[in-house]
Amino acid sequence: MKQPITCPHCQELIYPDLLPKDPSSFASRIKAARGGMSQTQAAEIIGKKVQSLRNWEQGRNEPDPETQSLCLSLLNAELNPEY
Repeated sequence: MKQPITCPHCQELIYPDLLPKDPSSFASRIKAARGGMSQTQAAEIIGKKVQSLRNWEQGRNEPDPETQSLCLSLLNAELNPEY
């Protein structure tokens, strides 16, 4: 495991091995969009099964681009109602 580094902004330790391999991947984006809500809550909001969401977040598979956009938009609207 690589040595942790200190974030220059918040001074917290960052463990490089635990960071997503590709921050632009759908898995990374859907996890970030979910924020602090549970997978169950997020799945209800986007109208999908929890297992589907779990598979997406673990990078096992991805929905089609239209579904990706819809899911991210719904979660963003839930977390940022003023948006």
